[in-house]
Amino acid sequence: MLRTIIIEDEIHILNMMNYFMNENKHYKLVGTFSNPLEALKEAPLLNADVLFIDIEMPMMNGIELAKRLKTAENQIVFTTAYEHYALEAFRIQATDYLLKPVTLEDITAITNKLMKIKEVNRLMQVGETKPNFPLIQCFGTFKVINYENTLLKWPTRKTEELFAYLLTHQQQSINKWRIADMLWPEKDGEKALHSVHNTVYLLKKTLKEYNFPIRINMIHDGYTLLFEQPIFSDFYSFQQLDANTELIEPLLNITNQYSLSGSLFSDKDYSWSIMLREELNMKHKELLRKLITYYTEQDTQVATMLEQTYMRLY
Repeated sequence: MLRTIIIEDEIHILNMMNYFMNENKHYKLVGTFSNPLEALKEAPLLNADVLFIDIEMPMMNGIELAKRLKTAENQIVFTTAYEHYALEAFRIQATDYLLKPVTLEDITAITNKLMKIKEVNRLMQVGETKPNFPLIQCFGTFKVINYENTLLKWPTRKTEELFAYLLTHQQQSINKWRIADMLWPEKDGEKALHSVHNTVYLLKKTLKEYNFPIRINMIHDGYTLLFEQPIFSDFYSFQQLDANTELIEPLLNITNQYSLSGSLFSDKDYSWSIMLREELNMKHKELLRKLITYYTEQDTQVATMLEQTYMRLY
């Protein structure tokens, strides 16, 4: 069932659409608004799957309202008497665009499309593919969460960056001088090395404090991360994807995690991650093209969504 909100400033149209929704068993109306500012405040609390939004409204244009209400999990359907808004609707990834007067047949005609996209969104949601392990999220906002669902707070920004650097080089022993050059390029040799030693100490202390199952191992003059228990990492899951795989659903899930979350450490300014980020972006483009080719033959609606994602990102 589609949890649905209608936002329409003309009361007679609002009532008519309310009637249409009640006539279709696939819709559950959870909110109606004639005031866009009230909708902006209340709609995010209603957990809607679909928002039908009028474009021409006082106080706030429906396009602007949709930009502020759109999430990765919901869908926007615009209703308007004017065709020239179609391009703007496309730019914010609206699912559909209905010209007034909207009829019961119009609502019925798009129901199957909305239901299919809801299912795809379910597969695309990042949280659904995470097992009940500690979590390291590297795409988009970088965060580390332990068994108790507690977000690790780093004592310094360099402690966090050192963890990120070692994480992207798992199973490799990274020489202390290389770490010094990467993270403290502005410091002279011995001062940089001193910073490495201090930050490694802080990193070990933080991981122990949060009971996070990773150990810092030192072999000769190099450091490496040792995973003592299973940990979910979107970075490692994505790295393991193979464009030649025939397992389409896992490919769709993890590829779309990347699409939704953002690129590697996108909220950080780690200079050493730029090249790696570009490599991952190229891999993501390749995987998206494979999925588009597959779904063009299997399900054109999913293919269209993936094509829109490709155009938005690349």
